[in-house]
Amino acid sequence: MSTITISKSKLKYVLLAGVISYVVGNSYVIVPPNTTGVQVWAGSVLENTIDNGLHLQLPFTKTFRINNALQTIQIHDASSNTRDIQPVTAQFTITYSIKSENSRAYYLQNPNMTSVDDIIVPAANEITKSIISQYTVYQLNDKRREISKEILINLNERLRQFYVAIDSISLVNFVYSKEYLNAVGEKVIAMEKAKQAKYDAERIITVGKAEGEAIKSAGTEAYIRLRQNDKWDGKLPNTLVNGNATPIVGTK
Repeated sequence: MSTITISKSKLKYVLLAGVISYVVGNSYVIVPPNTTGVQVWAGSVLENTIDNGLHLQLPFTKTFRINNALQTIQIHDASSNTRDIQPVTAQFTITYSIKSENSRAYYLQNPNMTSVDDIIVPAANEITKSIISQYTVYQLNDKRREISKEILINLNERLRQFYVAIDSISLVNFVYSKEYLNAVGEKVIAMEKAKQAKYDAERIITVGKAEGEAIKSAGTEAYIRLRQNDKWDGKLPNTLVNGNATPIVGTK
Protein backbone atom coordinates (compact mmCIF):
# COMPACT_ATOMS: atom_id res chain seq x y z
CA MET A 1 0.00 0.00 0.00
CA SER A 2 1.48 3.32 -1.08
CA THR A 3 1.44 6.41 1.09
CA ILE A 4 1.36 10.05 0.07
CA THR A 5 3.87 12.27 1.75
CA ILE A 6 3.66 16.05 1.76
CA SER A 7 6.66 18.16 2.50
CA LYS A 8 6.48 20.86 5.14
CA SER A 9 6.79 23.59 2.53
CA LYS A 10 3.84 22.21 0.54
CA LEU A 11 1.80 21.78 3.75
CA LYS A 12 2.28 25.46 4.49
CA TYR A 13 0.90 26.37 1.06
CA VAL A 14 -2.10 24.06 1.55
CA LEU A 15 -2.92 25.58 4.92
CA LEU A 16 -2.41 29.09 3.59
CA ALA A 17 -4.72 28.39 0.65
CA GLY A 18 -7.35 27.05 3.06
CA VAL A 19 -7.14 30.16 5.25
CA ILE A 20 -7.34 32.47 2.24
CA SER A 21 -10.33 30.55 0.88
CA TYR A 22 -12.11 30.80 4.26
CA VAL A 23 -11.37 34.50 4.64
CA VAL A 24 -12.49 35.31 1.10
CA GLY A 25 -15.59 33.18 1.42
CA ASN A 26 -16.53 34.97 4.64
CA SER A 27 -15.58 38.46 3.58
CA TYR A 28 -19.04 39.17 2.25
CA VAL A 29 -22.62 38.33 3.22
CA ILE A 30 -25.94 38.45 1.38
CA VAL A 31 -29.00 39.65 3.30
CA PRO A 32 -32.36 38.83 1.63
CA PRO A 33 -35.31 41.28 1.38
CA ASN A 34 -37.41 42.00 4.50
CA THR A 35 -34.46 40.89 6.62
CA THR A 36 -31.94 42.64 8.85
CA GLY A 37 -28.43 41.29 9.46
CA VAL A 38 -27.10 41.36 13.01
CA GLN A 39 -23.34 40.80 13.08
CA VAL A 40 -21.25 39.25 15.83
CA TRP A 41 -17.46 39.54 15.82
CA ALA A 42 -15.13 38.13 18.46
CA GLY A 43 -18.15 37.45 20.72
CA SER A 44 -19.45 41.02 20.57
CA VAL A 45 -22.59 42.19 18.81
CA LEU A 46 -21.71 44.99 16.41
CA GLU A 47 -23.56 48.24 16.93
CA ASN A 48 -24.72 48.68 13.33
CA THR A 49 -27.01 46.27 11.50
CA ILE A 50 -27.08 45.66 7.74
CA ASP A 51 -30.04 45.80 5.35
CA ASN A 52 -30.84 43.55 2.42
CA GLY A 53 -28.17 43.26 -0.29
CA LEU A 54 -24.51 42.25 -0.63
CA HIS A 55 -22.17 43.48 2.13
CA LEU A 56 -18.48 43.17 2.94
CA GLN A 57 -17.69 42.06 6.46
CA LEU A 58 -14.70 41.51 8.70
CA PRO A 59 -13.14 38.03 8.70
CA PHE A 60 -14.55 35.60 11.27
CA THR A 61 -17.78 37.60 11.51
CA LYS A 62 -21.08 35.78 11.97
CA THR A 63 -24.22 37.36 10.58
CA PHE A 64 -27.62 36.43 12.01
CA ARG A 65 -30.56 37.15 9.74
CA ILE A 66 -33.66 38.52 11.47
CA ASN A 67 -36.90 38.20 9.48
CA ASN A 68 -38.82 41.51 9.51
CA ALA A 69 -41.73 40.43 7.29
CA LEU A 70 -45.29 40.03 8.59
CA GLN A 71 -45.77 36.46 9.76
CA THR A 72 -48.75 34.48 11.08
CA ILE A 73 -49.31 31.85 13.73
CA GLN A 74 -52.41 29.65 13.94
CA ILE A 75 -53.57 28.93 17.50
CA HIS A 76 -55.92 25.92 17.59
CA ASP A 77 -56.12 24.92 21.25
CA ALA A 78 -56.26 27.90 23.61
CA SER A 79 -58.43 26.16 26.22
CA SER A 80 -60.15 27.96 29.07
CA ASN A 81 -63.30 28.12 31.20
CA THR A 82 -65.84 30.91 30.88
CA ARG A 83 -67.07 32.95 33.82
CA ASP A 84 -70.03 30.56 34.15
CA ILE A 85 -67.59 27.60 34.17
CA GLN A 86 -68.18 26.30 30.64
CA PRO A 87 -65.12 24.75 28.97
CA VAL A 88 -64.27 26.38 25.64
CA THR A 89 -61.37 26.31 23.19
CA ALA A 90 -60.46 29.45 21.25
CA GLN A 91 -59.03 29.25 17.74
CA PHE A 92 -57.42 32.38 16.33
CA THR A 93 -54.72 33.78 14.05
CA ILE A 94 -51.89 36.03 15.22
CA THR A 95 -50.08 38.35 12.81
CA TYR A 96 -46.73 39.61 14.11
CA SER A 97 -43.43 41.12 13.02
CA ILE A 98 -40.02 42.13 14.34
CA LYS A 99 -39.39 45.71 13.27
CA SER A 100 -36.07 46.24 11.51
CA GLU A 101 -34.99 48.90 14.00
CA ASN A 102 -35.49 46.35 16.81
CA SER A 103 -33.53 43.51 15.17
CA ARG A 104 -30.36 44.04 17.21
CA ALA A 105 -32.30 44.34 20.47
CA TYR A 106 -34.28 41.20 19.56
CA TYR A 107 -31.05 39.26 19.03
CA LEU A 108 -29.64 40.46 22.36
CA GLN A 109 -32.77 39.13 24.09
CA ASN A 110 -32.75 35.92 22.08
CA PRO A 111 -29.10 35.05 21.23
CA ASN A 112 -29.94 31.37 20.80
CA MET A 113 -32.39 32.37 18.04
CA THR A 114 -35.28 30.46 19.61
CA SER A 115 -38.26 30.22 17.25
CA VAL A 116 -40.55 33.24 17.61
CA ASP A 117 -43.50 30.82 17.72
CA ASP A 118 -42.07 29.32 20.91
CA ILE A 119 -42.06 32.79 22.44
CA ILE A 120 -45.54 33.88 21.31
CA VAL A 121 -47.68 30.72 21.69
CA PRO A 122 -47.28 30.13 25.48
CA ALA A 123 -47.93 33.82 26.19
CA ALA A 124 -50.96 33.88 23.87
CA ASN A 125 -52.48 30.78 25.51
CA GLU A 126 -52.03 32.18 29.01
CA ILE A 127 -53.48 35.59 28.17
CA THR A 128 -56.44 34.13 26.25
CA LYS A 129 -57.28 31.84 29.16
CA SER A 130 -57.30 34.80 31.56
CA ILE A 131 -59.46 37.03 29.32
CA ILE A 132 -62.06 34.38 28.39
CA SER A 133 -62.60 33.62 32.08
CA GLN A 134 -64.06 37.14 32.45
CA TYR A 135 -66.95 36.45 30.02
CA THR A 136 -69.96 34.15 30.09
CA VAL A 137 -70.42 31.63 27.31
CA TYR A 138 -73.26 33.71 25.82
CA GLN A 139 -71.06 36.82 25.65
CA LEU A 140 -68.19 35.25 23.69
CA ASN A 141 -69.68 35.57 20.19
CA ASP A 142 -71.34 38.95 20.84
CA LYS A 143 -68.12 40.47 22.22
CA ARG A 144 -65.65 38.80 19.85
CA ARG A 145 -64.20 42.14 18.72
CA GLU A 146 -63.65 43.32 22.30
CA ILE A 147 -62.01 40.02 23.25
CA SER A 148 -59.66 40.20 20.25
CA LYS A 149 -58.66 43.73 21.21
CA GLU A 150 -57.97 42.73 24.82
CA ILE A 151 -55.78 39.82 23.71
CA LEU A 152 -53.90 42.12 21.31
CA ILE A 153 -53.18 44.77 23.96
CA ASN A 154 -52.11 42.31 26.64
CA LEU A 155 -49.99 40.19 24.29
CA ASN A 156 -48.14 43.25 23.00
CA GLU A 157 -47.45 44.28 26.57
CA ARG A 158 -46.12 40.82 27.42
CA LEU A 159 -43.88 40.51 24.33
CA ARG A 160 -42.47 44.03 24.45
CA GLN A 161 -39.42 42.75 26.32
CA PHE A 162 -38.65 40.45 23.35
CA TYR A 163 -39.18 43.24 20.78
CA VAL A 164 -41.91 41.25 19.03
CA ALA A 165 -44.85 43.37 17.79
CA ILE A 166 -48.31 41.82 17.44
CA ASP A 167 -50.06 43.50 14.51
CA SER A 168 -53.47 41.80 14.72
CA ILE A 169 -55.52 39.09 16.42
CA SER A 170 -58.30 37.40 14.45
CA LEU A 171 -60.64 35.15 16.43
CA VAL A 172 -61.73 32.37 14.09
CA ASN A 173 -63.92 30.14 16.25
CA PHE A 174 -64.96 29.06 19.73
CA VAL A 175 -65.25 25.30 20.22
CA TYR A 176 -67.63 24.25 23.01
CA SER A 177 -67.90 20.95 24.85
CA LYS A 178 -70.26 18.22 23.64
CA GLU A 179 -72.25 18.45 26.87
CA TYR A 180 -72.83 22.17 26.39
CA LEU A 181 -73.91 21.74 22.76
CA ASN A 182 -76.39 19.01 23.80
CA ALA A 183 -77.79 21.30 26.49
CA VAL A 184 -78.21 24.11 23.96
CA GLY A 185 -80.04 21.73 21.60
CA GLU A 186 -82.43 20.67 24.36
CA LYS A 187 -83.08 24.28 25.26
CA VAL A 188 -83.92 25.13 21.64
CA ILE A 189 -86.39 22.23 21.49
CA ALA A 190 -88.00 23.36 24.75
CA MET A 191 -88.34 26.91 23.40
CA GLU A 192 -90.03 25.62 20.22
CA LYS A 193 -92.48 23.57 22.29
CA ALA A 194 -93.25 26.62 24.42
CA LYS A 195 -93.93 28.68 21.28
CA GLN A 196 -96.30 26.00 19.97
CA ALA A 197 -98.15 25.82 23.31
CA LYS A 198 -98.52 29.60 23.33
CA TYR A 199 -99.86 29.53 19.76
CA ASP A 200 -102.40 26.82 20.63
CA ALA A 201 -103.59 28.75 23.70
CA GLU A 202 -103.99 31.95 21.69
CA ARG A 203 -105.92 30.04 19.00
CA ILE A 204 -108.35 28.62 21.58
CA ILE A 205 -108.92 32.12 22.95
CA THR A 206 -109.51 33.49 19.44
CA VAL A 207 -112.03 30.72 18.62
CA GLY A 208 -113.82 31.30 21.93
CA LYS A 209 -114.17 34.99 21.23
CA ALA A 210 -115.54 34.27 17.75
CA GLU A 211 -118.15 31.91 19.18
CA GLY A 212 -119.14 34.50 21.77
CA GLU A 213 -119.68 37.06 19.04
CA ALA A 214 -121.75 34.51 17.10
CA ILE A 215 -124.05 34.03 20.10
CA LYS A 216 -124.57 37.76 20.44
CA SER A 217 -125.39 38.30 16.78
CA ALA A 218 -127.53 35.17 16.05
CA GLY A 219 -129.21 34.66 19.40
CA THR A 220 -128.82 31.89 21.93
CA GLU A 221 -131.42 29.48 20.40
CA ALA A 222 -129.95 29.79 16.87
CA TYR A 223 -126.47 29.20 18.24
CA ILE A 224 -127.61 26.03 20.07
CA ARG A 225 -129.17 24.69 16.84
CA LEU A 226 -125.90 25.49 15.06
CA ARG A 227 -123.89 23.51 17.61
CA GLN A 228 -126.39 20.58 17.38
CA ASN A 229 -125.91 20.53 13.61
CA ASP A 230 -122.17 20.40 14.18
CA LYS A 231 -122.63 17.27 16.31
CA TRP A 232 -125.20 15.44 14.02
CA ASP A 233 -123.78 12.21 12.63
CA GLY A 234 -125.92 12.24 9.46
CA LYS A 235 -128.34 9.43 10.56
CA LEU A 236 -132.13 9.96 10.61
CA PRO A 237 -134.01 8.98 13.83
CA ASN A 238 -135.94 5.63 13.96
CA THR A 239 -139.06 7.32 15.37
CA LEU A 240 -140.28 10.85 15.51
CA VAL A 241 -142.79 12.03 18.11
CA ASN A 242 -144.86 14.94 16.88
CA GLY A 243 -147.97 16.17 18.65
CA ASN A 244 -150.15 12.96 18.92
CA ALA A 245 -147.17 10.62 19.04
CA THR A 246 -147.73 9.24 15.55
CA PRO A 247 -144.97 6.70 14.90
CA ILE A 248 -142.90 6.97 11.78
CA VAL A 249 -141.27 3.87 10.43
CA GLY A 250 -137.51 4.21 10.26
CA THR A 251 -135.65 3.99 6.98
CA LYS A 252 -133.36 1.21 8.10
